[in-house]
Amino acid sequence: MLYFAWGINKPDIQNKRSALIRKHWDFIDEYQERLVARGPVLEFTNTSMVLGSIHILDIDNLIEAKKFVYNEPFASAGLFKSIIFHQFQNKSSRTQFEFTRNPENKTFFLYCPNSIKHKTMSNTVKKESLSYYNDFAEHIICWGSLISDKDEELCNIFFVEFSSLDNTRIFLKNDPYSINNHYDNPEIHRWAPGGRENLTPDGKLP
Repeated sequence: MLYFAWGINKPDIQNKRSALIRKHWDFIDEYQERLVARGPVLEFTNTSMVLGSIHILDIDNLIEAKKFVYNEPFASAGLFKSIIFHQFQNKSSRTQFEFTRNPENKTFFLYCPNSIKHKTMSNTVKKESLSYYNDFAEHIICWGSLISDKDEELCNIFFVEFSSLDNTRIFLKNDPYSINNHYDNPEIHRWAPGGRENLTPDGKLP
């Protein structure tokens, strides 16, 4: 089963986070083969400032998923003010690690909760959206839906790369879900693929 976890940082924990980063990486290394996506959410104006951490992984059951989420070093040290944790349905044809990056682009995380009055999406909108996302395959790193414990679609999420924030906004604005008012206050965040391998040569996030 796939699970999504987004730990949202408390204020002023950057030094504590930096002190735990290698312990965090060592912990995540144990799950590397199970990961669909991972990486930090960043501040827009200062991408060296980390606002949270996202992980999606394939794991046996809910109990094991919770062990991963709450035993992860940032979480166990109390660095998160909240954790968004749900089952995940991968609707893309790949994981983050199967996507070929364009280094000239910037990476973003889109968090798009479903509108309460549109819990049940029409098949027409779903088909239109799949066609739309296929047209942007070179920009969508991976995407899918968060699923409730009642098997309802709560939210679409996307990891994307575009040349600018404006182009990311245009992609979201023209999403059939957006056009049909199926999203409730969608969010765009700066995000970066996680792990040692994605740091710049001087040890910083790109």
